[in-house]
Amino acid sequence: MINIHKEMEKVADLLTAARDELRYAIDSISTIYYHEDYTTCQAAIENCLEGYNAFLSIMETDADRDELKHKFGRDIEDVMKKFDRLPPDNCNKHNKYNK
Repeated sequence: MINIHKEMEKVADLLTAARDELRYAIDSISTIYYHEDYTTCQAAIENCLEGYNAFLSIMETDADRDELKHKFGRDIEDVMKKFDRLPPDNCNKHNKYNK
C-alpha cells in the first residue's frame, strides 16, 4: 500500500531542493561558480520532475492525481520558468584556460 503522506514529503523535499539550487544559481550569475550552480539546479529540477511524475503514475484515482497537481504543479512550473529565464550556461566564459 502506498504511504501518500511519505510520498508527498518526498516530492516536497525535491521541490525544496530545486528551489534552493535555483536560488544558488541566481546568486552566482556572472561568477566562476555559475556553471556548477546552473548544472546542479538543472539536475535538481529534473529530479523533482521525476519524483513528481513517478508519484502521479502510482496514484490510484483521478481525484488523487488532481490533488497532487493542485498541491505541487504550480510551484514546480514556477521553478521551471525561473530556471528557463536564467542566462545560458556558457561554461567556457569563466574558464581561464580558454583565452
